[in-house]
Amino acid sequence: MKKFLGQSCRVSMLDKHEYICDLINIEGPLLSLFRDHRNNWLYLWCDTNGNDTERWAVFHVSRDLLAKYLQKELTLREALRGSKALYCLDVMVAVLDGKNSKTRRLVSVSADALQDYWPSADSYFDEAYSEDISLSEQIAPSKYHVPINGDWFVSDLDRFSKTYSSVYAFFYCTAPRFVTNIDARVQKFLRSPWTGGFSRINLFDALERMIPSIHDMKINRFKYASPGSIQIEALNSVGASIAGVVANHLRSETQILEAVKAINTALSSSKVKKSDLSTVSDESVPVGPETIALLEQKTRLIGELLQIEAEFQALLKNAPNIIVGAKAVLAVAKQIERLASYQKIGMLEVGRVVVDDEDDSAASKKD
Repeated sequence: MKKFLGQSCRVSMLDKHEYICDLINIEGPLLSLFRDHRNNWLYLWCDTNGNDTERWAVFHVSRDLLAKYLQKELTLREALRGSKALYCLDVMVAVLDGKNSKTRRLVSVSADALQDYWPSADSYFDEAYSEDISLSEQIAPSKYHVPINGDWFVSDLDRFSKTYSSVYAFFYCTAPRFVTNIDARVQKFLRSPWTGGFSRINLFDALERMIPSIHDMKINRFKYASPGSIQIEALNSVGASIAGVVANHLRSETQILEAVKAINTALSSSKVKKSDLSTVSDESVPVGPETIALLEQKTRLIGELLQIEAEFQALLKNAPNIIVGAKAVLAVAKQIERLASYQKIGMLEVGRVVVDDEDDSAASKKD
């Protein structure tokens, strides 16, 4: 294998990369999509010494380039050459005392340095080589407005963005998207230890890490006025779902809060609110049939009132039992309640149509 003499980099930078899916898998991954907290990264298999070392090209790819590659508008070679951050990663595996030990070496390189490993000139995306991608779903992000009003403080923005991001992640991960392996990853998380509030916070952290950066929420413009709006680049279908669930919560607020209270009371009285039941089936949960029936009834009722039965069902079917499922439903219901509170006091105005004044200003300049 050719040795690259580029600048050595701390390999720990890759620890922040979250695996999303394989884009090419032929008896093993050849091209995989990762994300960090804001960027898309592609890992392209390059070479092996046939013994203990594999080589990968790791490169940042912008939203625009990734969307065009997945939509077959440009090749993988063009995406690689258009990257502003490109690395060569050598992974060496040694066997010590019967256990595999990995050593990684990361070098910053230019596209030309990797010319021997360039994809072919016609390396367009082919979904036949990926079980994790559905091109029938929306790929390119779009823009939509979140209407706001009233007085906002910096602390309000922080709390609102966290809540909105949590609800966005819930909707993204519980409906069909262009990445098709999310369902299995939701199941894996819900079957990890679930206890009290800490697990509920981790739920949304985990869901957000499952979203490809191409569909993560990016603020394009913030217009603070009375009224104003936040223009977001993401999936507007998810934005529409959020607007709808806020309106539904306010319409049925009393019934929803009563159902939430009933679930909390049932979990507390059964002393399972902080219990880890991640490996227990419904048949073995330490509660009676009356409690199980109540949890099933109330979680179903909340879903019906919010008109998100399918999304809640995606959580419930992936949970090991109704108790863990009910905890997940409570976590989501709490975030939706917090978001609805902004609407209630007039800081959020879902339902108000925002006219994009960028078009108006462009037109006025022409005049």
